Amino acid sequence: MIGSDKSGQYNIFGNSLLKKGKYQQTEGKQARFESEVKFKDANKELLSKYPLTGIYLTPEINDEGDLDDTAFFESLENDSIEAIDPLIFAIEAQEFLYSMTTDVQLKQLRGDNSTEAKKLKRQIKNDAAEMFPLGVPGDKGINFDVVADREVRPKKASDYTAKINELKEMAMDSSIANVSDQWTAINNYMALRELTITKIADSEDYVYPDDMKLLENKLKTGTTDLNQAMREQLRIAAQEIGQQYPEFLVLYDELLKYEIQFNKED
Repeated sequence: MIGSDKSGQYNIFGNSLLKKGKYQQTEGKQARFESEVKFKDANKELLSKYPLTGIYLTPEINDEGDLDDTAFFESLENDSIEAIDPLIFAIEAQEFLYSMTTDVQLKQLRGDNSTEAKKLKRQIKNDAAEMFPLGVPGDKGINFDVVADREVRPKKASDYTAKINELKEMAMDSSIANVSDQWTAINNYMALRELTITKIADSEDYVYPDDMKLLENKLKTGTTDLNQAMREQLRIAAQEIGQQYPEFLVLYDELLKYEIQFNKED
């Protein structure tokens, strides 16, 4: 059990996360399920042009269906995917749940610096920390090898920037608009992402697109009120797009959310 309240509602989210996150993509998105393999075989030119993210265009990718054993084990053998160490996996699950349980409540109190509000903020964080102690942001101060009494395998880094740049290119490629509805969802989100970055550039004296790397860092971890507001706008937009195009949530969950999950401390 990675955390629960009296109603057990957080176990629902925890169990869902455990089901989804046992393997990580160390390269581009790989075809693992039968529908993805069929899409890859039918769109070789597209996947050649967009090798890191093209598979996200698979229609109804959110309905995973049957695992293609051959493709899955080939991905394991060539290190395109790898199993996440169970301890790292459990920590990431708690980090997700800690963030989920605090985000909405703290957002309602943002900007309120009264004594009562500060007390409520501390209580919200303390309650979440009690439920998900390994999910508290920052250095855990734990020697994982000692805790597990074995060597704990860290996650491999993946080239996030390369994937985002490919998505930006794919979102502007109208020649593949009819491949799946997912392209429209990606196009909409990436357009909104560019808009938020230009807003940061305009307000903080950066040059768009020359300072793109700096601007993307501001979007990801910037601590101004505007930086925080832009992340919140994109999170809301992702939810709205996901309601219309459920397939989009796979891409958001596996890639896009990591750029906008940071919340500055009040």
